[in-house]
Amino acid sequence: MAVNQSRHLSVVLVCAVFFVVSLLVATTQAATQPSVRTTISYREWYTGDGLGVNITLYLEDDYSYRATWDGCLGRYGSASGTWSRTGDIVDLAPDREDGMLEDFLIKLQLVSTPEGPRLRPLQQNDNGDWTQRPAFDFSPVEAPP
Repeated sequence: MAVNQSRHLSVVLVCAVFFVVSLLVATTQAATQPSVRTTISYREWYTGDGLGVNITLYLEDDYSYRATWDGCLGRYGSASGTWSRTGDIVDLAPDREDGMLEDFLIKLQLVSTPEGPRLRPLQQNDNGDWTQRPAFDFSPVEAPP
């Protein structure tokens, strides 16, 4: 009887050690892998001058996006596709782009300012580095849900 109890205790200890090691491995992997699709509180974003540059960007809960560029002469461009977020970077993967929005919105940086959150478009320079696109910070249009 003591042998059976000893075996049973050994099996329980092995299972417990296996469970703890598996939990530690899973926790470590989750901590080192960035969250690709993290939500953003605001869905509608705008940048523009009210005349020739009026760009509206919608980041939907299903990780689709759409953008339009409208001006005094009509629609200058549109884009749609999917978006993802890693840290403070929002990547747009277009399925469709046309006009002035072709290759315009690819990567944005979520920044905090005294006026509130902003999405700052980034552009790739000749060295392959991403830098701020001048004068085009997006502001949220609506209050978060």
